[in-house]
Amino acid sequence: MEIKTAGVRSVYTFDSLDEDAKEKARDWYKEGNDYPFLNESITEYTQESIRSLGYSIEDFEAFYSLSHCQGDGVAFSATLEKDGKTYFVKNGRSNYIASVHTEDEDGNETDSLEVLKEMEKIARDATRAGYEEIANEDSDEVVDDAILANDYTFTSEGKRLDADAI
Repeated sequence: MEIKTAGVRSVYTFDSLDEDAKEKARDWYKEGNDYPFLNESITEYTQESIRSLGYSIEDFEAFYSLSHCQGDGVAFSATLEKDGKTYFVKNGRSNYIASVHTEDEDGNETDSLEVLKEMEKIARDATRAGYEEIANEDSDEVVDDAILANDYTFTSEGKRLDADAI
């Protein structure tokens, strides 16, 4: 349904576009989607996974890149405590867990390979969960709902019209 004519430009709602134009409108939306809840979701998922193994967490910070490129993934740094031991998790230069170590009372570091393997698995699982969330956010149903909820308008070809340009 055409909703307004401004000069020679017709303005269309998303639900009035044909399927080809809707696909272009979806592409526009996906290109600009910054996945606003992704950081919170990755953080919650990762922390819940760590706690499920019996660790308490301090100084947690998540790092991620999920653009389907080599080297993508989730990593984190944190101070963990379990059974009276403190573990320091450090992320690497990219999205990998670089090391997990403990320190004795003199500040000497000892690597903890067992905990490192646990944290690497959590990071891999968080990466998978992050990609799943992105796929959900980019699904036609979710994108269509977001476009409709925001009352975006388009040309008949599916090009987004800025409200100021009408």
